Amino acid sequence: MKKSLFAALAFASSLLLTTSCDTPETLKGVQPSAANTLSALNTGGTMLTNLVGNFLNGGSVTERDLVGTWTYNGVNCVFESQNLLAQAGGVAASSALETKIDEQLKRYGISKGVTRFTFNADKTFTATLNGRNLSGTYSLDTASKTLHLQFVGGLLNLQPQVTRNGNGIALLFESDKLLGLLSTASSFLGKMGNSNLAMVSSLLGNYQGMRIGLKLSK
Repeated sequence: MKKSLFAALAFASSLLLTTSCDTPETLKGVQPSAANTLSALNTGGTMLTNLVGNFLNGGSVTERDLVGTWTYNGVNCVFESQNLLAQAGGVAASSALETKIDEQLKRYGISKGVTRFTFNADKTFTATLNGRNLSGTYSLDTASKTLHLQFVGGLLNLQPQVTRNGNGIALLFESDKLLGLLSTASSFLGKMGNSNLAMVSSLLGNYQGMRIGLKLSK
């Protein structure tokens, strides 16, 4: 039981501990506006990667494909429909939002070139977050493209969708489900965890129908 609690505490800390706090000023420039129309989608021809349906059509991932070490290299913000993407400000605003989210994740221990997931052929995995190695087991539902990650002790579980993303893969989370995970983890950190979570919630909570993709490459 003590080992399970330690694993949960370590995971919570890796996501939520930060050395400094953002002010509301850091959230400016990425707020959604209902005045934006579908014309905002026609920017740079990148709309396909910002819609969930097209993003998940990037290709299936098999358990054999997963085996190996994957390194985090950024985020994708994808939306469930063209209308929701337009309401968020279109492709250009989505790109700016990705930068903001990546900055926030870095503060919580998810950093480019540092955070890693290693999947083994025996269905075990290790996640390296904020210098800590957390282990568990995984399974993949290829029909729904859902990856089930169960951390040691069964106290923490993740169920992102997984798809090919260029030469790598991406783990796609619904933003509210990600907030739910962080909310559970923040309970171990008391007031500090709740304060940090409020910053993430204020950023992600403004965008309906948005999912967050963690891009990984070997």
